[in-house]
Amino acid sequence: MPSSPYIRRDIYGNAMVQDNELTAQNPEAHGHLILSIFPNPFLSYAVILYSIPASDGNAKLDIFDGLGRNIETIPLNCIQTELTLNANGLKPGLYYYTLTTTNNKLTGKFVVANP
Repeated sequence: MPSSPYIRRDIYGNAMVQDNELTAQNPEAHGHLILSIFPNPFLSYAVILYSIPASDGNAKLDIFDGLGRNIETIPLNCIQTELTLNANGLKPGLYYYTLTTTNNKLTGKFVVANP
């Protein structure tokens, strides 16, 4: 699998978070799935940039709280490449996200800071 300055892989070849960006490649998909959240940590909102290959089909972004409860599910498409995550209703703390497509799955984390 190709290497990148933003990617670390575990012993099984799965992408791990580094520098707030993560990338996974599925050799059968012939494409890259990229997601970046900034700023991280954030107070009121964060910008989520993503790239989903058309071959990956339907995609969704699940947001989980620190206890693993699903807070929100956002459907994504390969045409739109940016969305804003509003912190209204989110308590300060650590959150996790999972970007799931037909061929890939990426997981990362972000922090909502205290005002």
